Amino acid sequence: MPRRHSMWWRWSRRDLRNHWVAVLTIGAVIAIGIGVYAGLGSTAEWRRLSNDASFAELDMHDLRVELSPGTFADEGSLRELASSIPDAAAIEAADERLVVDTQVDASTSTEVILVSARLIGADFGRAGVVDDVWIAEGVMPDESALASVALEKKFADYYSLPVRGEFLVTGGTELAYTGLGVAPEDFYVVGPQGSILAQADLAIVYAHLPVAQEIAGRNGEVNDLVITLVDGADRDAIEAQLDVALGERGVGAIVTTRDEADAYRILYEDIENDQQIWNLLSLLVLGAAALAAFNLISRIVEAQRREIGIGMALGVPRRLLAIRPILIGLQVGIIGTLAGIGVGVFLGSLLRGLMESLIPMPQWQSPFQVDVYLRGVLLGVLPPLAAAVIPVWRAVRVEPIEAIRTGHLAAGSTTLKSWGRRVRVPGRSLDQMPLRNLLRAPRRTVLTALGVGAAITALVAVLAMLDSFSAAIDRGADEVTRGDPERVTVLLDTFYPAGAAVIAEIDATPEVGRADTSLRLPATVTTEGHDEIELILEALDLDDALWTPRVVAEAPGGAASGLVLAQKAARDLGVDVGDTVTLTHPARTPFGFAMQDS
Repeated sequence: MPRRHSMWWRWSRRDLRNHWVAVLTIGAVIAIGIGVYAGLGSTAEWRRLSNDASFAELDMHDLRVELSPGTFADEGSLRELASSIPDAAAIEAADERLVVDTQVDASTSTEVILVSARLIGADFGRAGVVDDVWIAEGVMPDESALASVALEKKFADYYSLPVRGEFLVTGGTELAYTGLGVAPEDFYVVGPQGSILAQADLAIVYAHLPVAQEIAGRNGEVNDLVITLVDGADRDAIEAQLDVALGERGVGAIVTTRDEADAYRILYEDIENDQQIWNLLSLLVLGAAALAAFNLISRIVEAQRREIGIGMALGVPRRLLAIRPILIGLQVGIIGTLAGIGVGVFLGSLLRGLMESLIPMPQWQSPFQVDVYLRGVLLGVLPPLAAAVIPVWRAVRVEPIEAIRTGHLAAGSTTLKSWGRRVRVPGRSLDQMPLRNLLRAPRRTVLTALGVGAAITALVAVLAMLDSFSAAIDRGADEVTRGDPERVTVLLDTFYPAGAAVIAEIDATPEVGRADTSLRLPATVTTEGHDEIELILEALDLDDALWTPRVVAEAPGGAASGLVLAQKAARDLGVDVGDTVTLTHPARTPFGFAMQDS
């Protein structure tokens, strides 16, 4: 090693020994910032790759035709309808399904598990089937095995159910499940009322189509069609053609795209939203580390002013004198970067395990994100180096005699410091010290305050987000349980007249104190210049029902007709009380149900 380089190395080691606590502390802060940025930032690409691969492996549909609630078609008729459109050649595969609501009783000896359920019947396991099921544990039952099904994995995991077992469905039918799996539409479970992460409230049951038809009492009937298209096909054009074909045959149905599926939409939207949070937190932490590094190096440079002044007086080039303090910034950056890479890998592995447990998918890909870590390295090395440049530049640009001065004269001269020497603060000298220190070195005080403030800001931001999330859940729970916290909602399997026997039987049950009936329909609402919003339309007695929505604003004098719209929906649509919106909802026709605009 050249003699000059050996000297810098010895100086660097000595400075590191003298300031090792501060160097390691700031390096640890930088490591946390890099770890949050690089480790959690890598998950965005992981999730995108995993989503793409998993949806492709299970042949997620491009288009879906859902018949209106309570209506069914003969098996084969929906596939025939799809083959009759002008661009039928662009359809790669079309599979009919039966999707019905039911209820599951999977109670154990220690816990009552009685929840809403969705029974999905299709040709699962066949090569090329659209929206296939990935069996994570166990096996998919053979098509010939009557009363055998597969159970959605997240529901089973939530209640710690075994891989194989039995449960009851509506009507007392006992079913055996032979495996736990998940279909692409159920990677992210949304409950019947729009609740998110609803794996505790909704059991999804997968069965071969004949088995599902037998269970539901709908032999030879279907109500759902899922379609995949060839590459390059015009999805919007085919969607329009399907709408026309359904209308010509008087079939009430909704045609939706893959992008409108809750699981597909939420999983991709969450990637960008989460990444913004990770970036914000990492920048806050790295900002605090940069300010801390700037403060540390400023103090070190000020402590070495006399040595720097003597060196300049002896004719040592200023650029060489600047190397030693800058090495401190380099040490901080290198230590923080090396530790940050380890923190990033550790955080990434933890988050991958969490995501795999929350969202089981057939493929989870987590390649090392070189570009993300390189950006993290730059964020870790550049701030402390930049923090070293300013104080070093201030120290070497003065005359040697000024740098050699010690004591209070070494702080330089500014208007604030000059004014501070003249001001007279009442009280004893000890009482005056804090204010005089502030006036003598305002930059140091401000940097310390900013560094501590940035760290506190990151902490408060995280806690505030968690508190806001919890508060929103609590407010929602309070609203849902308003009227009677013990209220139970019963979802019927289809439409019934208000005086139907099943309703009378529920009302006559000894445990029931009061029963209110209502009508719930899937609908969309939109207004000019805004995208449509999906919602649940509920018709109920707003004057006498046990539960009614809390009305926060209403038209003066009331209104003869209209909607009580959720506040969030109103904000998204940009409307207020008294404005007009277009509601698309199912309506009864001689042929069943069709969508109608009101």
